[in-house]
Amino acid sequence: MRQADPSVLSMLGRLAEAGRDIELPSRGDSMFPLIRGGSRCTFSPLRPEDLRPGEIVLFRGAGGELIGHRYYGRTADGSLLCRGDANVRFDAPVPGSALLGRLTAIRRGSSLRRPDRGVWRCWGAMVMNMRWIPALVRRILRIQEALRRRVTPG
Repeated sequence: MRQADPSVLSMLGRLAEAGRDIELPSRGDSMFPLIRGGSRCTFSPLRPEDLRPGEIVLFRGAGGELIGHRYYGRTADGSLLCRGDANVRFDAPVPGSALLGRLTAIRRGSSLRRPDRGVWRCWGAMVMNMRWIPALVRRILRIQEALRRRVTPG
């Protein structure tokens, strides 16, 4: 993830506090296949106590980066426990104050995906309950990258 400019983080925080949606381009592959690089993700504000396991949330990482990962629950001290669908390890615990919003829509070209509906809701349930899925997704991503390197004209 890229480090977000402090002024951008401040603006996003103000938008969330004002109840405004936040739309951001995605980078990276930690939420593959639901979210791919270049998708436009819309996050709606919410309070930490309104979170439900399985939802995808946007938060500020400890290093200032913006991260959109799936919420799993809370730690003993009340911090949020999150992980990308293609990550085998959980993120460092996230304080509730770092939460910016909940994913409500994903746009890629003319396609619109809703993470709480249809096949993507089923995907979320599978990722939450089948511990082997993130490792499989990570392996698929490595194979795709190797194939891309092989067929790229040089």
